[in-house]
Amino acid sequence: MEFSYPPFGYSAAAEKAFWGKHIKAFETENPGIKMNMTWESWGNIFQKTSAAVESGKVPDISYNSPPQIMPLAKQGHIMPVDDVIADLGGVGAFQEALIKQYVLDQKTYCVPNADANLVMCYRKDLLKAAGYDHPPKTWDELVKISLATTRDGVYGLGLYLGKTYDTRQVYAGMMWAAGGSMLDEEGNVALNSPENLTALKFYTDLYLKHKVVPQGAVAWKYGDNANIIGAGQVAMTPMWGGYGTLIQEMFPDNYKNIGFAPLPAGPTGHSGSWSGVGGFYVFAKARHPEEAKKFIKFMSKPEIQKEWCLISGNVSPFKAIAQDPDLTKFDWYRAIAEQSASSVQTGWLSSAAVPGLEIIGGQHVLAEPVEDVISNGMTPEAALKKAHDHMAQIIEKAKSH
Repeated sequence: MEFSYPPFGYSAAAEKAFWGKHIKAFETENPGIKMNMTWESWGNIFQKTSAAVESGKVPDISYNSPPQIMPLAKQGHIMPVDDVIADLGGVGAFQEALIKQYVLDQKTYCVPNADANLVMCYRKDLLKAAGYDHPPKTWDELVKISLATTRDGVYGLGLYLGKTYDTRQVYAGMMWAAGGSMLDEEGNVALNSPENLTALKFYTDLYLKHKVVPQGAVAWKYGDNANIIGAGQVAMTPMWGGYGTLIQEMFPDNYKNIGFAPLPAGPTGHSGSWSGVGGFYVFAKARHPEEAKKFIKFMSKPEIQKEWCLISGNVSPFKAIAQDPDLTKFDWYRAIAEQSASSVQTGWLSSAAVPGLEIIGGQHVLAEPVEDVISNGMTPEAALKKAHDHMAQIIEKAKSH
């Protein structure tokens, strides 16, 4: 059986040991099955999967998020797994916000296995020195605490400002916290809205008006914010909560001063975060579909799920496990679990099966308005309209094919 997998954890060594151990245990329990696991690169996973579908030479089972899975499901390349869901306790056994992203025409095409999202990472010592004993709970508090902690060479807030995955993910969460979306419930582009403009102005004002974000953030790459907060150069930054599994190893002298909490609430009264929900799916042309389903059920065992959470830095999609005290004792885990209820994926109000969403994600269209305001001198209004038109063009082109 062929298993294609892009890493969903934060430590390659820990993840490979985890999968190797449990694949061996699965094979021992099922002596007629042998598995070949291939580790994929996020740099070409979308292209490689598309090529496999085109050729018909697909793996039996793979693992990914809704923007890749659901367009393939709509095209008939993935088989429903409602029978597996039923064996695992039914839809009600899963966090609703996570499993609904894999439903199309009342059929479920993926078994959720992990959820990650962006939370607020903060320096307890820097906030305390500025007179605060808690991280911000609202956008107004975020501005106040960021201003108070911007001093003596330290900036209050670390934000990605370039055309990157990180920028689009943080901005998408702010859009949702402001009441906006990228698509409406009918799948029409809804980027150019008053709510999304509010989010864009708030995001870019933190840098341009309040000046609480380091100037060098325009060139930040993935992981830079973790290193900078560890060094005490910023007081707060939106960060994938799973970094909590690495903080002690990365910053042995400062990890006790680093905390995690849900992102602050926007004008809607709730926060918003990008979700990295991932799960198992089986290709329609899989050579061994029943064996693939058996493996999914094996990896969904509660004891394996709990281990996976701590290894990968993800929250369990199973309700019974998500609040397990062995997991919730970690603040990074609690923050992710709490944030899951207001997390979003590409397209969130509409179906993730809208054509072109994977292209929009890969081209960082949601990061474009931030970059255009920060680095290209455009007004927020013009930048948002430009991104709206770009998104509409991508979707129309994808629909025509």
